[in-house]
Amino acid sequence: MSGIFKLYVGSNDYTLTKGGAEPALTEIPEAFIGTWKGTDGEGGEYKFVITATAIELYVDGSAYGTYAISDLTITTELITFSDSYTLSVTTAGLNYKDPVGGNYVDVDLTKEAEETLDAFAGTWTGKVGMNSWTIVCDGKGNITVNGTAYTYTVGSTSITAGDSVITIKNGKMHVEYDDGDSSFSGDLVKA
Repeated sequence: MSGIFKLYVGSNDYTLTKGGAEPALTEIPEAFIGTWKGTDGEGGEYKFVITATAIELYVDGSAYGTYAISDLTITTELITFSDSYTLSVTTAGLNYKDPVGGNYVDVDLTKEAEETLDAFAGTWTGKVGMNSWTIVCDGKGNITVNGTAYTYTVGSTSITAGDSVITIKNGKMHVEYDDGDSSFSGDLVKA
């Protein structure tokens, strides 16, 4: 006999696999965390967005389901959904299997690269001179200074936005303002 069997002992839930029993986890392991994509043999596109506490499944671009920890049985290398789907860790990434309903699905999934944002990314607040400032930067070339939008070149060490020059120094956003009549500076911190 082969497969995965469940054993309940007291209040502990164990999943039996070859090599012994492993206690069920209450959080999704790091190996599963991220956004994963794959295509089945018939061209169906699958996307999983996995956090430590939930899994979102999209099929062919449409939301298919959201699964909370309570809907899952989790071990370090296998997640079993309440409706018998499985996600398993492989050497190449993850594998998704849906063995029910006559449409057996077996999809290898690869992890999407995480988007890298520059050091300016975030919402920054503080005083520049005597005035309160808020700067919101997406880390991808767009910045809003006190409600006025600007663009900048990603990878720059400074941003010129109107009459301000903005840099990052010692983990703070430093602003030098000079409109020709007055000049002042200040440091903002991430909100």
